[in-house]
Amino acid sequence: MILKAGQIPVLYIPYFSQSLKDKSFPIELIPGKNSEWGYHVLGRWRYNLNEEHKGKIHFDWYEKRGRAGGLTHKMESSQFGEGLFNYYYIDDELYSLEEREELFDEYPERSAIDAKYLEDDRYKAQFSYHWQPTPHLSVTSEFNKFSDENFMKDFFEREYEIEPHPLSYTLIDYSFERSSLSLLTQKRANRFFTETEYLPQLEYDFYSQPLFDSPLYFESQSKIGNLTRQFERSSLDYDAVRVYSHNVLSYPKRIAWLHLTPYVGSFSTFYSKNFFGDENISREALEAGISMSTKIYKMCEGGFSIFGEEIDKMRHVITPQLDYAYIHDPTVSGDNLFRFDESDELVREERITFALTNKLEAKNENRVWDFVYFSPSVEYRINREGEGSFFDNIKAELEFYPRESFSLTSDTEYDVVDRAFKEANVDFTWRDTEADKYSISFGHRYARDDSSQSTFQGSYQLTSKLQLRNYLRYEYKTGEFQEQEYSLRTDLHCWWMDVGVNIDEGKDFTFWVIFRLKSFPDVHVGFDRTFSGAKEDY
Repeated sequence: MILKAGQIPVLYIPYFSQSLKDKSFPIELIPGKNSEWGYHVLGRWRYNLNEEHKGKIHFDWYEKRGRAGGLTHKMESSQFGEGLFNYYYIDDELYSLEEREELFDEYPERSAIDAKYLEDDRYKAQFSYHWQPTPHLSVTSEFNKFSDENFMKDFFEREYEIEPHPLSYTLIDYSFERSSLSLLTQKRANRFFTETEYLPQLEYDFYSQPLFDSPLYFESQSKIGNLTRQFERSSLDYDAVRVYSHNVLSYPKRIAWLHLTPYVGSFSTFYSKNFFGDENISREALEAGISMSTKIYKMCEGGFSIFGEEIDKMRHVITPQLDYAYIHDPTVSGDNLFRFDESDELVREERITFALTNKLEAKNENRVWDFVYFSPSVEYRINREGEGSFFDNIKAELEFYPRESFSLTSDTEYDVVDRAFKEANVDFTWRDTEADKYSISFGHRYARDDSSQSTFQGSYQLTSKLQLRNYLRYEYKTGEFQEQEYSLRTDLHCWWMDVGVNIDEGKDFTFWVIFRLKSFPDVHVGFDRTFSGAKEDY
């Protein structure tokens, strides 16, 4: 079949026959070209042993890197749980001794890495497993082993962006009616990461509940573990047996219109040793606080329209809340103790937090929804050592849903001391819910020390058979587009054909074509560079 623009043939579409009983093509070939790999072909052969066992065999070729291969196998069993095994190997030609100069030209920052960590035998071996034999018992396990810290960044960049430092652990959890018991075993699998090993750690969580028949409520967290802190590429480490307990006793009370929850608590930690060789160290700290809140609301009769949405009634609910929290100086300074995780980060703290939650609830004959949600809060630190008292962070959350076709959400955090925003996220969406003719989405992500990025995604139905789509991601700190994508979707009666281009960071250009059966959108052939490993669903 030939696709023509007027009388000019622009694309020859190959013929392929596929049973619709199998929703995935057995063979996938993805050609492409970019600056890191050169010309390349990614190949996948899918197999389906039975309903419980299926997967892919990988066979790839990279102009600049050589040949690679691997296996992705997925198990889904109602009796034995779900498991995923993923192995990938490449004898990377760019990492060979003869190409070392070219490697450092491509990645200058790697010239500082010791030569023994630049082996050309590069791989990943990953395994994840989840099993829930009873409604109360669950087992979750992960193993992640890599040849070096840059392997995932080089060949599976999108997976790397989601989780740059995956852990290897096994967690067994048993839930009771009002508590839970868990056993965690975590061992470092990659020497180029700094991690805390739990060999093992037993934890018991007692959820907040009435104490006997009294109006008092009690909750606690207790854990005991043999912990080791391992540092990257170093034989240095420290270890200790730690016993940790956090107990809280509260007294929820309502006085007229005011909800009060005063509480007292304690932190108790035992360490078998510390930095200086001292043994059997106990650290204690007391805490106290109170939470006060109430609800104020007012009804507003409707009969008006906002953004084209008819509103019959609207209710404004205001929830002011004031929290005071105090943690006394620990009996042992943190400078004299090992620091394995957040449980060891205990210092004197006194703060007041004020939040004012606003909610506008709207109602008409068709639905009831939250029209506006706005919750600002501010923290005031009291007598912090060496800093005095000061306002710390101002946080705000906003959700705005004036009609079904429009939504706006944002969350911000402002540092009063530095007089600058720490983080700010905004998302805006507008879509045609009646004729489904267009949709527009805009988002912005700001992290003061890292990046400031805007994303834009839109689609527009040019004709009944032709749809225009695009996606843009722009980094303001560098003044460059990180990614651009433009595509056209054509309705071929039983098929959708997507034709598009992708420009990655202004240097990698990809042209791709995707065919999808309307009745079977999971069945398609793709020619794009978005492949980055096994998908979660088949």
